[in-house]
Amino acid sequence: MNIKKVYVVMVFLFAFCVCLKAQILELDKKESVVVKFKEEKIGNKIILDHALQSVMVTKIRSSRVVSSKEESSGDISKNDKNSDYHSVDLFKKESEITTQSGGNRYFLIEIDSEKLSEILNILNKNDSVEYAEHNQIISIPKDIKNNDVDRNSILLNSSFEAQSSDPGFSNQYYYTGLNIPGVMEHVGEDEILIAIVDSGIDIYHEDLQGKIAVNDNEVLNGIDDDFNGVVDDIYGYSFHGFFEGGGSNIITDGFGHGTHISGIIASEAENGLGIKGINPNVKLLAVPFLNGFGFGTQVDAARAIQYSVDRGAKIINCSWGYTSDSSLMKEAFEYAFDRGVIVIAAVGNGSSTRQEYPAAYAETICVGSINSDGERSSFSSYGDHLDFLTYGENIYSLLPNDNYAYKSGSSQSTAIVTGLVSGLMSKYPELSQEEVVDLLKRSSVNPEGSIKTEGYGYGALSPNLLAATFKSYSADHPLSSGEGEDSNILSLVANFPNPVRNAGTSFGFQSSEDGDVEIVIYDLFGNELTSLASSVIQGYNTIPWEGTNFSGQSLPNGTYFYVVKVSSSIGQTVVKDKLSIIR
Repeated sequence: MNIKKVYVVMVFLFAFCVCLKAQILELDKKESVVVKFKEEKIGNKIILDHALQSVMVTKIRSSRVVSSKEESSGDISKNDKNSDYHSVDLFKKESEITTQSGGNRYFLIEIDSEKLSEILNILNKNDSVEYAEHNQIISIPKDIKNNDVDRNSILLNSSFEAQSSDPGFSNQYYYTGLNIPGVMEHVGEDEILIAIVDSGIDIYHEDLQGKIAVNDNEVLNGIDDDFNGVVDDIYGYSFHGFFEGGGSNIITDGFGHGTHISGIIASEAENGLGIKGINPNVKLLAVPFLNGFGFGTQVDAARAIQYSVDRGAKIINCSWGYTSDSSLMKEAFEYAFDRGVIVIAAVGNGSSTRQEYPAAYAETICVGSINSDGERSSFSSYGDHLDFLTYGENIYSLLPNDNYAYKSGSSQSTAIVTGLVSGLMSKYPELSQEEVVDLLKRSSVNPEGSIKTEGYGYGALSPNLLAATFKSYSADHPLSSGEGEDSNILSLVANFPNPVRNAGTSFGFQSSEDGDVEIVIYDLFGNELTSLASSVIQGYNTIPWEGTNFSGQSLPNGTYFYVVKVSSSIGQTVVKDKLSIIR
């Protein structure tokens, strides 16, 4: 009897595995192509159909991702009973919709994978088509095994102290390692909306209560009350499968990645639970497009980016990537850049110079990972597109269902930078991407000595420089560029001689105002070594330095950074530069 039951179970399992394998093989044969019509060819589906007569097309879907407040009215005729059209509208301006025949410029064509090159070739030669491209897969960077980071040594060696009633705070070595308490003393009170375009957020997590943005213009009634193209998006919207007729207001996180990122940024502070978010004074917009395994498609990601912008996000966190650039995705991010949205993206965990997007876009802030010694993590990718690095190994944060765990990767580094930038923007919400990058440049130290390098970008965020930069920044009197260019108060900043010899050196600068000056010298890891203070007069000033630290000991040969800060009745100006010591 028992043997017979076992035999039946084995046969059933075998049949199940065969069917599952068949389904997987069938899926592997399917691909999809995004087609965008030229504007003057809207509605000309005859040419599209004719171009595809020689190949096998499984389904054609038209999309009208409406970004206006009005539904566009176009009739889409079906020429095949297997055709499956869904209306949405992608990247449309309100003025354009009424002037176009139906407003349909984007089509998603599902095909056999073996026909991909042939179909792309046919479509891109067609006069009616602006472009046709493969709808690529997007994924979370590969999992990184957590290293045995000595978190206690980082806390002990840090000159910054911080305490919290949150029980998991002792696991957040990056909090004191970056002097986040000192940095956040100088932020504002405005709530910044951050879009977490990822795998979702556990909005019921105990440490995220009150952190999820609520759409007050939407009611749970099965109707698109605010006419933004999606229904019942009270807490956000899932765009996974949206272009194929899916999408949902269910934004739960089946993969855990988006929740981990959210916790780093915004976990409630001092509630006696979990951890302490970098900037708890934010609201999170949940915009998942990745499935429970961390995979999604470019066409769904594009719609998620547009939705995030339209909902008013100031920052979009993109802790994911894809390796081949896409016209569709470029349009999506240009939609964000043109509207002043800051996009912060992970460089990737490929340990190579291979570019991943959106991190490789010039307008994006690209973030990589360092270890506890300030060295670039072995897994972190790098290259000309890399901008900044910060801690990304063994980062403690949230997982769904009130859980917590360590994760490592450039995804986590990106979330830390997002949290810091949101703090700055809470005081100056109209900061441009260029201004944010400039402030982060002043807050970073590059151990390779140059202004920007392939291995370290502009450098790793320095706890001392972060606090100093946040403290000194003024919206009315922005910092100078840091390479000796003129500013409101300071100009002609330099030290001479440089390299510094046994006789020491002098710092010289032109000041347009009477006031006070502080000059702070740092090593390559951002540790403060000594400081000089003096009054300044309008005109040219010199401040001598013997090349010693706070204890009067001569500094060893090497490269160092210095920050000159002049304060006057009209504000403060800070310039950062570097010097060498060769005795």
